[in-house]
Amino acid sequence: MLASLLFVVALADTEAPISECTSSLSVATQTCYHSTPTTWNSAKRLIFELNRATTAEIKWHLPSIEQLAELPLPCETNAQDAQQWWMSSGFLQHGDEILVGAYHCESGATEFVPVNQALKLLLIR
Repeated sequence: MLASLLFVVALADTEAPISECTSSLSVATQTCYHSTPTTWNSAKRLIFELNRATTAEIKWHLPSIEQLAELPLPCETNAQDAQQWWMSSGFLQHGDEILVGAYHCESGATEFVPVNQALKLLLIR
């Protein structure tokens, strides 16, 4: 709870638009997004590459569903429904299938989807 509160306060202090994720982002940058929807495996690879290129002590990672709900996501109101889903850090195994948590930025709905479904990415430190 305290971590979430501190996270929201930190975001309130940085009202700048969210930057696109690149290895050249400042260590002070706390959030970034990946403009192309991607699968869970590709997201993990992107996070690994970004963290390998940074000197920051706190590394990039996917936010939880709760954090996504609190963030000012760049939600496009006229976009197709598939473009409204954002990947979270949550995942589960259902039988022989692995599912990742997804958050719909317009409706606030959450669900678990197959890891091969492409979702938008927002990363936090």
